[in-house]
Amino acid sequence: MRTVSLTHLVGLVSACLAVGVLVGCSGQAGAPASEGAPLAVLPVGEPSTVTSSAQVVRPIDRYLPSAEQVLDLMQANENLVSTCLASVGAEAMVFPDRSEVEPFFTESVRNRVVRSDLWDFFDTESVATRGYLYPVGFDSFTIPPLPAQAVGACGDAYQALIDSMGYVYISNLPDGGPPVPREHPTYRAAVTAWSQCMAQQGFDYADTADAIFSDGYNLEETPSPRHLATAAADVDCKVQTNLVGIGLAVQSAYDEAYIEQHHGALVQYSDDIDARIRAGAGG
Repeated sequence: MRTVSLTHLVGLVSACLAVGVLVGCSGQAGAPASEGAPLAVLPVGEPSTVTSSAQVVRPIDRYLPSAEQVLDLMQANENLVSTCLASVGAEAMVFPDRSEVEPFFTESVRNRVVRSDLWDFFDTESVATRGYLYPVGFDSFTIPPLPAQAVGACGDAYQALIDSMGYVYISNLPDGGPPVPREHPTYRAAVTAWSQCMAQQGFDYADTADAIFSDGYNLEETPSPRHLATAAADVDCKVQTNLVGIGLAVQSAYDEAYIEQHHGALVQYSDDIDARIRAGAGG
């Protein structure tokens, strides 16, 4: 039995790192090629003003599957597993309904923005009521185990189903996706301004991640008043300093460089998803 759960997780890392052992997406996702080595300081374009999470659009987005596509891919792989099970006379598996798993993947796509690897938390929609916590109802689902008698014949199809969940994450892209330029001087200057803004509101945090994790807010069942005040100040200061707008400009420079270097692989990546969906749908 494989249970997928992100309850309480607030992402400094992609959600794939949290569930990879459980759902196999770590087998698909690689570390960014630049990990362990300092990034070149790329020139950055003029930042736009970002006051809402809905305004954030990255260059890499055009190569990332939507939640709907990932759900289609899962369905296609479930069909292939079911076909294989029938071919060997094994008992059919009962998979979770699409409606049961859809919230997980819809929120995982949102997390590319609202729980970014770069600027961390920026959920302008639910911060007032949930703080750093995930929406109510975003919890877990279970993938049933493969029947023992089908492991040899259907193991590859089953693993493809497990791996298909990883396609929702940026880190599943070729070479682990674009690098995350947290140390770029333009971005660090924005973080310093954010930290100063937070200090003016009574919160002493040197980095955006500290606001989420240093007091354990991501582990609370219900956001405390202090938690809500911290999260509100966090988002407010990101708006005041345009940290996300600056971060988006910096990240976009690295997205574009990554796309230029990996264009062929990215096209193939998208084509493979479409081909897998067609194969599982019988097309």
